Amino acid sequence: MTAIKDLYESGKQVIAPVIPEDIVDWSERLIVPRSINPDEPGPLSWEGREFTRQLLRWSVDPKVRVLVICAPPQLVKTFLLVVRMLYVADQLQLSQMYVTSIRDKQIEFVNDKIKPIIEATPFLSDKLLRDGTGEPDRRFYKETKIRLGGTDINMTYAGSAAQLASSTTSEFIGDEPAKWRSDFKNEGGAVGLAKKRVKAFPETSKIIFVSTPPQVIDEENEYWNEYLSGTQHHYEVPCPSCGEYHEMRISPDAGGDDKKRKVIYVAQDAKNKKDLGEIERTGHAVCPSCGHKITDRDKPGMIKAGEYRPHNDNPDPGIVSVRLRRLIQPGVRFGKYLAEWLVAARREKTMMDFLLQEECQPWRPPNEVLKASEITHLLGDFELGKLPKEHDATAVIITADVQELKVPWATWAVGEGVAYLLNFGDAIQENDLPDIAEKAAESRP
Repeated sequence: MTAIKDLYESGKQVIAPVIPEDIVDWSERLIVPRSINPDEPGPLSWEGREFTRQLLRWSVDPKVRVLVICAPPQLVKTFLLVVRMLYVADQLQLSQMYVTSIRDKQIEFVNDKIKPIIEATPFLSDKLLRDGTGEPDRRFYKETKIRLGGTDINMTYAGSAAQLASSTTSEFIGDEPAKWRSDFKNEGGAVGLAKKRVKAFPETSKIIFVSTPPQVIDEENEYWNEYLSGTQHHYEVPCPSCGEYHEMRISPDAGGDDKKRKVIYVAQDAKNKKDLGEIERTGHAVCPSCGHKITDRDKPGMIKAGEYRPHNDNPDPGIVSVRLRRLIQPGVRFGKYLAEWLVAARREKTMMDFLLQEECQPWRPPNEVLKASEITHLLGDFELGKLPKEHDATAVIITADVQELKVPWATWAVGEGVAYLLNFGDAIQENDLPDIAEKAAESRP
């Protein structure tokens, strides 16, 4: 009778549904080797980076079909992918495809991030397939594939659309997709490519993108459009005095008195505005609700108590998008951050870099449009874009100044000793120029 009971209990364990462990609890059983974090090797801890926990939970929430994380460089976003991918392989056992921008980054991701954590964490290392010598089987433990517990994690890079066209996967993870535009135009960009790859799994598919935004606002950048179509969550923190929640960021006019802003903005004493060294020492934040002066000592507690709040009242269903600023890191001091912002504000190019690297915000070029009427005095009797009935132009060329923030261009019909201006404008990036030139050539007789 005892044997039958034991058999019955064993059978229940076999057929009982497996309930996955909470991803945050699971992640804290991972071992981070010294090669990844020389300062804090050992069990993973999110202490001081509490904003990561909700991101991890969204990444495995079945109701979230697309997760877009927009964050500055070196803000744990790639490491979040490592944790999430290992969790899915271990707990959910779903196929995954990781795609990054170039081959070198793919190799770095595998050899410097995923493999060291697998090898340092016993419960993951035990799930590797091994050869006769006890070493990981190289057929399933390489730069393009890792098989963990019978589930494949496939890794590649965005070399071309054809390279990925035949692959299907339940989970598509895109690293830095804002940089993929030129490679996947015909596939609908990074977003279009990802949606095609998971089309075979309509009920269970998930797409995750992590990236810095495009450097310059580009209405055609499908990654940025996907972020805008989502919930646009920002991490907001409570004032230590009044408890009101606001976003923590640089104010457009740091040091101002406008209490209507919904940001805890970085400010400084007015008398010290010209002394950057003094600004570094005295810089602080100000609550727009109660005017309380917030110091660097307040930051860790505020970040720990923070929460994500959406800024898009009408997001597309199933798309959660998040934007993070570097100020949410406890070690980033208000005064130093403000001083760097004031220095960056002196030149357009440095401000563009600061916004991208620190505020995770694309640059929006000034709306300066050169009208044809402003240059007609240079054209004489020639009408812009129309060639004389009898002309000797034999080719169409494009000229551009690629040293500018935008890329001003002009197309010309040229012949021996003559050039006719066809059109002009500003491109977002240098890669746009061949398309502009090709369209100009197709439209000319």
